[in-house]
Amino acid sequence: MDVIRIGTRVPVTLPQKLYDQGLIDLLAGANKVWIQTHFNHPREITPEAARVCLALLKAGMPVNNHTVLLKGVNDSLEVMRDLMRALLRIKVRPYYLFHCDPVIGAGHLRTSVWKGTEIMEGLRGHLSGLGIPTYVIDSPHGGGKIPIMPNYLISASDDAVVLRNYEGMLVRYQAEDRATAATRPTPSRGVSALLQGTKSVLMPENSERMARRKQLKVLDESVEGENGCSGESHSHAPTAGPKFPLNVLANGCGS
Repeated sequence: MDVIRIGTRVPVTLPQKLYDQGLIDLLAGANKVWIQTHFNHPREITPEAARVCLALLKAGMPVNNHTVLLKGVNDSLEVMRDLMRALLRIKVRPYYLFHCDPVIGAGHLRTSVWKGTEIMEGLRGHLSGLGIPTYVIDSPHGGGKIPIMPNYLISASDDAVVLRNYEGMLVRYQAEDRATAATRPTPSRGVSALLQGTKSVLMPENSERMARRKQLKVLDESVEGENGCSGESHSHAPTAGPKFPLNVLANGCGS
């Protein structure tokens, strides 16, 4: 046996139970235990919960999180982003976002699959990849977990695929390193032009990320112009890079 997986809500509902260092040591002694816990809302991440998650991690037990998508509880993009960020702050990895099962008495908590897809669309590109769970449906008839996600593969040909990023940018991607046929591409527009190879990208208008890049480039060029305008050589140590206004980098995601 390589892995002992323990699914528990104790770190959420009764974290004081894990204040017992003897229990922590007992679990860690197997050297195979992984903890799967269930935070469903950012308000559940209390100082007490953070304390026991850190204790489990320090004892060598990875802690992953399963969240269930619940109507009226966490079925909004704002709440789900807050939850994923809060989990990362306590070093708990968001693992699964479950669509609510058809459990008797819980029907009022079930959402549409489209709601889950909408939320996933709003996580990718706005959070670190570490904070993005896999949205799954636990299939009836023992079919297991089936992942659901927005469609990022837009089109394909023998030579290339057209992919979409979270901003709506469409890019041509050639997966194999092989010589292309020396044929004249058929004149085309849009996605077809990407497949034909006459274009490599279709950029959406008013892209905030591209606007930030242009601002940074202009600022960088202006600083370089100021440093080099006199034509004199300077022997003193180089000055620090340009100081960018906060609004230029606001809402950035590593882009």
